[in-house]
Amino acid sequence: MKHEYWLDWLSQRGRSSVPLWRSLSSLLGRKRDVAAPNDYTAEGFAAFLAKKLDTVRAATADKPMLPPTADHVHCSLPAFHRLSEADLRRLIMSSAIKSSTLDPVPTFLLREFVDVLLPNVACMVNSSLHQGRLPDSQKHAFATPLLKRPGLDTADMANYRLVSNVTFMSKIVERAVSQQLHQYLADNDFLPRYQSAYRGHRSTETAMLRVLSDVLTAADAQQVTLLGLLDLSAAFDCVDHQLLLQRPRRDFAFTETVLVWTTSFVTGRTQKVLMAVMAAFQLFNLSSMGSHRDLSLAPYCLSCIRQKSAESLLSTGSSSISMPTTAKFTSLRR
Repeated sequence: MKHEYWLDWLSQRGRSSVPLWRSLSSLLGRKRDVAAPNDYTAEGFAAFLAKKLDTVRAATADKPMLPPTADHVHCSLPAFHRLSEADLRRLIMSSAIKSSTLDPVPTFLLREFVDVLLPNVACMVNSSLHQGRLPDSQKHAFATPLLKRPGLDTADMANYRLVSNVTFMSKIVERAVSQQLHQYLADNDFLPRYQSAYRGHRSTETAMLRVLSDVLTAADAQQVTLLGLLDLSAAFDCVDHQLLLQRPRRDFAFTETVLVWTTSFVTGRTQKVLMAVMAAFQLFNLSSMGSHRDLSLAPYCLSCIRQKSAESLLSTGSSSISMPTTAKFTSLRR
């Protein structure tokens, strides 16, 4: 009976690995809440994050900048395409039904009356794309500290991650831009060849298969294999804004309105740390480093970071370098 029960249990999860692993994690008790009460405050977490960014900046202040690329970019992206109401409606209806305290109306209400509100929403989104500006009200977020995984020491602030919660309208504008940027990067072969994150028909499984295949191929050729693992999980905590804004202009040929909008999107962001039912908030300005980790433009930001990492390693002259990359930045969205 047990054998039949578990076979039936597995068959109900289908062939998708995501719900299967999620169910197994719940079954093994990995998601149980083991967080213990602590005396942390919102001000404490904001100060901890500010110190973390200052430490990263101090450690990299004397490092040389990457030399400009010599390759000529054969294309450019000067402006965004205007979204039709039909395209925007599909974007809204395909988005998760999640609201923020900053939203003027709940997301479910916007979806329920989407046909009535669509002309106004389309006007706001297209105005942002046309003017090359994301309003300051859409660049503010509430950040909630959550334990990275069960079982970690709750007395150590480093074991927490700040999950940012932005407005639903901000997410819609980001998704509209993300689709156009991804299409441009893919059409012009700007995406790193071995990047698995945010790519269709690719996943952690395909990345591991690539690594295993390269290792076995090297072993057959009697070559030595050196596996280096680069952790990009904190990339959005320490990304330098000036460096990030150099990449789209120099390497991806973003010009005119697209470049202005990208600059507006990255700069001037603020967030307040929210602790459970606490009413006290700490304003933290992300003026020079760091970024909200729930951005829909994570694929673009990852490509900026990832592309130069690949080029730097390939410049070492190694005969074969495999760099499959995965990421889970967008999984932090609430």
